[in-house]
Amino acid sequence: MNHHNSSTSSSESGTRTRLRANIKAALWTIFFLVLMDAAANLLFPYPADPHATPNSLQRYFEYGRSTEGKLPRIIGSTDDTTAPIGFAGWLDPSDWSTQPQAPPQPDGVLMAVYGMSFAADAGKGVCAIDPRFAMRFIGGPSAPPNFAYAAYELDRGNSSAKVAVLAVLASSVRGMETLTGMTMNFEQPYPFTYPIYRLQEGALKAEWPQVRSLPELRGALADPAQWNPFVEQLSVHDRYYSPLLFDRTPLDHSAIVRMVRRAWAQRRDTQIVESLRDAGGFKESASVVPVLRAMVKSFAASCRADGMLPVVYLVNDRGYSDHLYRLLAPTLDSEGIPYVSTHTYAPADNPANFIGDGHFTEAANAEIVAAMHALIVKGLPVPLAENGDLLRE
Repeated sequence: MNHHNSSTSSSESGTRTRLRANIKAALWTIFFLVLMDAAANLLFPYPADPHATPNSLQRYFEYGRSTEGKLPRIIGSTDDTTAPIGFAGWLDPSDWSTQPQAPPQPDGVLMAVYGMSFAADAGKGVCAIDPRFAMRFIGGPSAPPNFAYAAYELDRGNSSAKVAVLAVLASSVRGMETLTGMTMNFEQPYPFTYPIYRLQEGALKAEWPQVRSLPELRGALADPAQWNPFVEQLSVHDRYYSPLLFDRTPLDHSAIVRMVRRAWAQRRDTQIVESLRDAGGFKESASVVPVLRAMVKSFAASCRADGMLPVVYLVNDRGYSDHLYRLLAPTLDSEGIPYVSTHTYAPADNPANFIGDGHFTEAANAEIVAAMHALIVKGLPVPLAENGDLLRE
């Protein structure tokens, strides 16, 4: 009996020892995690100056901060305290007064381009090889098709453009169900906003964001009565909105939490992209597909009604093969809409066609530019003569 009690006592003592060891290990783990967290914040603080360029480690530990936590570092109370990215992409016609309204020479061609940096590169290239051309560009970083279409619609009638180019970036098709670059680009939020389009009885209907300019965003950030309804609109209509990623909390101060949040954001982005496309291309079942097709048809029809040549620029960027081409080419061909697809001149499966930031190399862009120039010259209602003047009717 005494032997049994001795065994029981020994077992209980061993259990308590193991429990104390586990608690001790857990406390030491927590201690070192807190120490590492504090050290990361101390050693790699993000620059307070919005115009300063953070180094790679500062960016790394900042990527996972909530969107609301990042915005005050981007949008200051004045232009001088606002980061350059804060000014980009706003669909505010009052900002477009510096864009050309007519070609530099009476018989030249003004080309209005709507989209993103790929579109700007192509437009600049056309102007560089043919001085008869000038470009009016309205765009935003990684702008989705709904941004480009809205920019075109807002800009109609504001210039004497003879050509309108609507650019569609394959990797930004995912943004067609977003209202702002703040949600679609979690790691580096782009503050500008744009509408979501849906088909209602065969017609495109726009859901415009409640914040539509930089001054309005500044005002909303300073006034919860304006900011909260905007966030509520995002929660209802913006597919990329997530309170875990968007809403600011005290956990923003933790470098470890920021890293975990970033990983979750990347996983969520992958899930959304995979719902739209797979290895074979964009899925016909995706709700954005009929909307995108309706956009290019509406764009072309209104261009023609205004006496302009419509051109759709299909940018099949890195990792997207010819998926955008296969999605839209049947519609463009059946409607007789002129288009240039980059997969023909700079296949997206060939890494040699791209530079480090994902844009086309100069050589690849030159091929695209030559094709776009030829397409425009051929399609102008009043053809261009070889001597450089527009032929008179």
